[in-house]
Amino acid sequence: MRIYIPTRGRATQQITLGNLPSALRPNIALVVDEAEYDQHRSYAEQASIVTVPAEWCNGIGRKRQFIIDQHDVSKWGQKLVMADDDLGFCRRRTDDPTKFKNATPKDVVSIFRELERLLDQYAHVSLLQRSGAGRNYDRA
Repeated sequence: MRIYIPTRGRATQQITLGNLPSALRPNIALVVDEAEYDQHRSYAEQASIVTVPAEWCNGIGRKRQFIIDQHDVSKWGQKLVMADDDLGFCRRRTDDPTKFKNATPKDVVSIFRELERLLDQYAHVSLLQRSGAGRNYDRA
């Protein structure tokens, strides 16, 4: 499974990349506009950098389509994840499932393993955002 992080204008603020543990780094690709490549080169030790040609850089929809079109199934398999570039990760507290605590690196790896497992059964999966999730706790 390949994890893509499309980004634009945030060369100094790669929040999602910073919140993903080193165990996932070989699977991560930071997807940047061609014009911003030089600004993102410093992340090359943490993730692959995929440059998006200028003609694909007019909107997130086009960039996401580019990611799908260039995804190497022979290398990464059918599964891919696209993650916004400003994500933090939390997990439910065991003492009160309506509340959250910061996820540990081990928790984050487990989250992505679960996403990969679910992609065996479903074409699309997603994570619940924290906002409002305290009222919806029937799933861990």
